Amino acid sequence: MTTTLHQPELVMDHDEIRRDRDRWLAERATGIGASEIAAVLGISPYDSPFSLYWRKKLGTVTEMTEAMEWGLRHEATIAEKFRENHPEFISVPGGLYRHPQHRWMLATPDLILENVEPSRDELAQIKTTWSWDGWGTPGTGQIPAHYAAQVQQEMTVYGARRCWLPVLCGGNSYREYVVEWDPQDAQTIIFAGIDFTRRLAEDNPPDLDGSAATTSALKQLHPTVVDEVVTIPQHLADQYATRRALLDDAKTALAEVENQIRGLLGDARTAVCDGRKVAQRSVYDTTRIDTKRLKAEQPDVHAAYATTSTVNKLIACKENS
Repeated sequence: MTTTLHQPELVMDHDEIRRDRDRWLAERATGIGASEIAAVLGISPYDSPFSLYWRKKLGTVTEMTEAMEWGLRHEATIAEKFRENHPEFISVPGGLYRHPQHRWMLATPDLILENVEPSRDELAQIKTTWSWDGWGTPGTGQIPAHYAAQVQQEMTVYGARRCWLPVLCGGNSYREYVVEWDPQDAQTIIFAGIDFTRRLAEDNPPDLDGSAATTSALKQLHPTVVDEVVTIPQHLADQYATRRALLDDAKTALAEVENQIRGLLGDARTAVCDGRKVAQRSVYDTTRIDTKRLKAEQPDVHAAYATTSTVNKLIACKENS
């Protein structure tokens, strides 16, 4: 199932996306976008197959975070820097594209790099980050796995053979990376995408995992509680008890090691081993509002500034409860 050079289907051009973001989101909902494929593969630090599945099924949209907003705001500046570094390219903003064969496969590359030899345009995907952790040597394809999956899908959809990543870290450190199209990676992505779209069609959600994204999805799916009883399998009850016990033991063991380090440090700040920092002591004062006293002595003030939030958590029961 290799992918050869082809002409992608342009769903919306760049200007149309800017004018009608709601339509762009609606078009993306008809398939799997390049920024979503890492979740399908189970390698996204922000999402999971389960949470993406239910977002697709329910038609919910990921809210714009502050990091996402500033990433968008920085795009023009980073693109300008990239153009300065590469006058050999004529770069134009990308649109929303669909793979001509695998119709579920969508991509919105940031830049299309024209005048590329021998016969095909290249792409550029702009990124911002607050740390170079996970990023390797500039000029290579050593980038975080979830970004690698994204650009592999973009190249597969567009029919490109190379994607550049101009990256701004912390607002003041700039690097560039280059990823080559990999037919094996493309095949892995295609198989995973086909399976995911089949699950959507068959109402067959992916398996549950322990990610925060899956926990959040479950809380959103079941926001209330009813006084009913559900019988769970014995093996699940046993795993729950065993892993809670292991967690308690780990916490106790960690506290013991921490106290041994504290005992050796005394008043010192930093513990080192073979020249490597292991731990640091931090001592400082904190100030908090005594909410109980405020409520008792100034109930009107307490009520004026009180906020309500929903707690949705699983609590272990004692044997005799």
